[in-house]
Amino acid sequence: MRQHPTRRTPGGHGSERHAAAAGAALRAPARPGGATRAGRGGATRGAADRTRTTSTHRQLLADHPHLAILAAPGGGKSTLLRRLVNAYAVPERRLEVADGLPERDWLPLYLRCRDLRERAGRPFLELLEDLPRQACMDAGEGQAFLADLHEALRGGRVLILVDGLDEVSDAGDRQRFAQHLRSFLGMFPGVALVVSSREAGFRLVAGVIAGVSTLARLAPFDASEVERLCVSWHCEVVGDRPQVRADAAALAAQIWANERIRRLVENPLLLTTLLVVKRWIGELPRNRAALYGKAAQVLIRTWNVEGYAPLDEDETLAQLSYLACAMMQQGIQRIGRRDLLALLREARVELEAELQFAAISAEQFIERIEYRSSLIMQTGHELIDGELQEVYEFRHLTFQEYLAARGFVEGQFPGRAAETPLADLLAPHFEDQRWREVVPLAAVLAGRRCEGLIQRLTAECAGIDLKKGFADTSVGAPFVVLLRQCLLDEVPITAVILRGALFQMARHGNEEILSGSVVGLLNGKYGALFREVAETAYLSGQGHWWELVDTVRQMSLALVGLDDSSVLTSNLVHSLMRSLTASERIERIHAALVILHIAWLDSGWTRPLLRTSPPTNLYSPLRDTLGDCLTLDDRPVALAASWAMAWLGTGRLASTPPAAGVLKALYRIMQDADSDHEGQRAAWAFSVQPLLARDSFDPDDWPKADVFFAGLDTRLAVHQWDFQQAALVLAWYRRGPWSDAEIAEKIKGIGPYDVFSLTARNLLATLGEPGQQALDEWAKQESPEQPPDQSPPPVA
Repeated sequence: MRQHPTRRTPGGHGSERHAAAAGAALRAPARPGGATRAGRGGATRGAADRTRTTSTHRQLLADHPHLAILAAPGGGKSTLLRRLVNAYAVPERRLEVADGLPERDWLPLYLRCRDLRERAGRPFLELLEDLPRQACMDAGEGQAFLADLHEALRGGRVLILVDGLDEVSDAGDRQRFAQHLRSFLGMFPGVALVVSSREAGFRLVAGVIAGVSTLARLAPFDASEVERLCVSWHCEVVGDRPQVRADAAALAAQIWANERIRRLVENPLLLTTLLVVKRWIGELPRNRAALYGKAAQVLIRTWNVEGYAPLDEDETLAQLSYLACAMMQQGIQRIGRRDLLALLREARVELEAELQFAAISAEQFIERIEYRSSLIMQTGHELIDGELQEVYEFRHLTFQEYLAARGFVEGQFPGRAAETPLADLLAPHFEDQRWREVVPLAAVLAGRRCEGLIQRLTAECAGIDLKKGFADTSVGAPFVVLLRQCLLDEVPITAVILRGALFQMARHGNEEILSGSVVGLLNGKYGALFREVAETAYLSGQGHWWELVDTVRQMSLALVGLDDSSVLTSNLVHSLMRSLTASERIERIHAALVILHIAWLDSGWTRPLLRTSPPTNLYSPLRDTLGDCLTLDDRPVALAASWAMAWLGTGRLASTPPAAGVLKALYRIMQDADSDHEGQRAAWAFSVQPLLARDSFDPDDWPKADVFFAGLDTRLAVHQWDFQQAALVLAWYRRGPWSDAEIAEKIKGIGPYDVFSLTARNLLATLGEPGQQALDEWAKQESPEQPPDQSPPPVA
């Protein structure tokens, strides 16, 4: 069965009690599996993944035996897995939190990927059988455990919890680990599995893991969850009294009302950190870098003051920054005591100006920093170079990343060179996903000194060639991700540099590559300027239409408050009709792109299980007015209108066929377009409109038709299919250059499940015996149910 090669999406192209108090809401595909599908953006989310639902962790755990859970740093992945470990290792604890976990007799086995190190490439069963040695069991305990393990595996009574798949730092080891995990599930399909990962590190193995698991993302906190965690935290720390609860609820409301702070507290770790900072310092930091800095200050100044003498804050931050930089450069998150001491002694040599009067030894510093602030913690023992050593790591990876960023900005890193620009220090790591947080944090901490870094990232983004189609954007995604986060963190840069960076964000606003790219920037400090830059570039032809239209589309939806649950109403139709006939060009464009989104939702491809009969009486006047926009001598408006017409035709949403002039206008646009990217939407729209009478047109209505047919094979591969389908419709109206039998044969090769299939069936029905033979062959291919791999086309 032939699948459409380009259309895939609308854009086409934290403690156990705290976690339970806030709830673990996950966004998951509507069907299990969530396997990736090849589309315009390379490996994109599957069809059902575009109809997202929000479920609790208990619902997903009950319904899906194998889960892959993705979240941002500090999103609550490890906290959730630790809750599951405790709940099933000690069943009585399951009742201490009312989160309704499934009643299962599971043996929970927890593997933290950062602990695996060189063992990550070993078969998965070997990793489980190595647990007795890792837990320092004696021989008898080990044998008993292994006997219980194998019995539980055979009986499907094991819950495997893999924490931090992205923390297998070597890419090859991560791929081997994923392959071994998949093979293990083939051997023991009855076991339950929960894998957690940051999204960036998951992409490398998504194709392997997604085939055997349901993909879910931890949802950001909403207002009620922020309030619940605020109240729970204050009850734990301050005391459970009515006034404490009331004050905590008022603080939550204050936090949520501040747009900038709200973006922080949607993350559980950042919210908890903010509460610590607010309690001890009395103020609310405005960005991530300030929050992490204040948190470090709180831990150094005020943590465990009764038990240990105070630390010198400047000396402590210098040593921790040096250590974090070294660990980031080495790609590690755990370090043995011997190497840790060596780095601290090196720091006292290299950072002579900062540490020449340090009053305590490196050994004393390790003890003091662990017990006084817990920024560095001993997490176990490990055999390193034949010696059993204590192993240390930062309290959370986020603190390692923040302190590394601080170290590079303050010149407190191994081999420091005072004159080396920040951009030169960080550029070698732009494409390393482990540095995705370090680079933007360094940009914010550098202040105005970050301009060279922003210019370097902007130049990298500008160098990404989008002419070959959006599949290639994933190659440059690391640069786009870094630049976007710098702008979301509101780095202080001059107007010229800011406009250049925002223009690149407008070029790369494809939500398939970077979810939330457009809306996040619109809601921030630079939102108004971002909109101005994007709209001006779109209208003026700066860059290319296809590079900017998805950003403008997302802005259109944000302006009217639409999302994937929106429906067409009479009031919305009246508003859109006014906008389509407005004098402002950009207002007409926004209206067309809103119609596009609503039509995509109502087409039946996106939410087929929820779809009722579309309101064709509401769509017809919109379609007719869009048709008027196509005939205007205004390319930006016409291109947006043609895209909307494509989805109106795909869903057959209007109650009557279009006027003949609409088809002639669509033909002119696809024929005269400056590129295949511009012409493709018009070609798609032309091919899916309801057919008019075959003799509705004169030969002169299709100028340069011979040139159009002759150039079909030269079209870009990513768009060729749309032009070929348009050619079939055009040949039917012109009765040439192909005979009816040739048209029927070409249509037959498409298959019955493509977006073009409805038009194709109508064409075949008019082509006599050859057409009927093709319809009969299609009928044999079709099953009583919709084929499981039919994917909704995106807004291409």
